Amino acid sequence: VNFNDADAALKNYLANGYALSTNKTSDATADGFTPADYDADSSVDQVFNVYLVHTYTNHDKDNPGTGYDKSDFEKTVTRTIDYTYGNGPKQGQTAAPTVTQNVDFTRNIVTDNVTGKEVQSGGGYTTTDWKATGDDTTWAQVDSPTIASYTPSQTSVAEVTPTADTPNTDVHVVYTIGAQKATINIIDETDGDKNLWDATETGDAGSVVNFNDVG
Repeated sequence: VNFNDADAALKNYLANGYALSTNKTSDATADGFTPADYDADSSVDQVFNVYLVHTYTNHDKDNPGTGYDKSDFEKTVTRTIDYTYGNGPKQGQTAAPTVTQNVDFTRNIVTDNVTGKEVQSGGGYTTTDWKATGDDTTWAQVDSPTIASYTPSQTSVAEVTPTADTPNTDVHVVYTIGAQKATINIIDETDGDKNLWDATETGDAGSVVNFNDVG
């Protein structure tokens, strides 16, 4: 039997995502059809079957594969907490070091090497959803530092369990200082400490007292 055309067709299939089935016996190997002769019974056609199965590829961050990028399989979501002075002599300055919290996620995708499409499972592989990896799977609660005379806009930033779809988050904690009152007196000591003039000024605690009106 001339298997030349069949051998070429089989090798083409094997080169494009197929493999020989291990569940059924085929009349061929990866090298081609098994040599055979026509038998002597012309009343019965001879049949030579080759059973093929689809092969699959598992794609992940270490093996992105064609059509994918490493970023398709790993991502990091970040919460950044910064601390600034909202008023007083240090207004606009940094009040405490910025806290950065990261949670890393990975996943994998399985594709059918015959169709090129993504599948849920195949070849012993399973497509997975994004899942957190490593020790940090949450944005832990962060208590705002104590700064004398200042009050933070929030005493703590609550714990959050982000997902891979959670956007990067910025939290701004603002420290404010209370108002203070200053009384200014001009006194005649000779005349029994007679108060000649007085004024009251208010301002943020720790700021410079305004003496412009004295005179």
